[in-house]
Amino acid sequence: MSLPSASAWSRLAEGIHYVRTHPIISRITLLAFSLLVGSTIMPIWPVYARDRFDVGSSGFGWMMGAFALGQGISALYITGKGKWSRQSVPILYASTIWSVTMVVFGFSTSYPLSLLALFFMGTAVPPWMTSLTTLLQTKSDKAMLGRVMAVYGMSIQVGLFGWFIGAWLGEIIGNDWMLLITGTTFALLHFALILTSKELRQA
Repeated sequence: MSLPSASAWSRLAEGIHYVRTHPIISRITLLAFSLLVGSTIMPIWPVYARDRFDVGSSGFGWMMGAFALGQGISALYITGKGKWSRQSVPILYASTIWSVTMVVFGFSTSYPLSLLALFFMGTAVPPWMTSLTTLLQTKSDKAMLGRVMAVYGMSIQVGLFGWFIGAWLGEIIGNDWMLLITGTTFALLHFALILTSKELRQA
């Protein structure tokens, strides 16, 4: 029973080492792990529905629906469009839209405006996720692809930890200022990691 476990840990270590030493894969993986700051908005939705807009559970449902509608329309667009000429373009677009809508939502006192912000926030998810995944799959060595995608999968779990950070930091400095800081950080990380790498800019 111990052999498969040891093998799994060994392969995970190999994957982490490969990601750290590969110039493009390491940057893409850091972008994936930026969910730590990008996901801080998630625990704020029900708080705003209850305390700021007083719309109750049905109003919260509309907020979730607006976000899901944005995702669905964006996914349909990507399906019809096919391949991007450069994957860095939709990644920068998505990170900008996500960050701006985080800030707009954070300071909004209008329920309709917040629904609109969540809709556009949803449109950012498909291009961001599909472009990161595409780059990881096309830039990784075939023999290391499974290990790379395993490390990428860990970023989703880190994103869930970002929910805790958002709730904790929001209690300290206020949800609006927390979203301003984390949203701005999310965008700056993307632009810094992409624009400082010629190969990634052209990918």
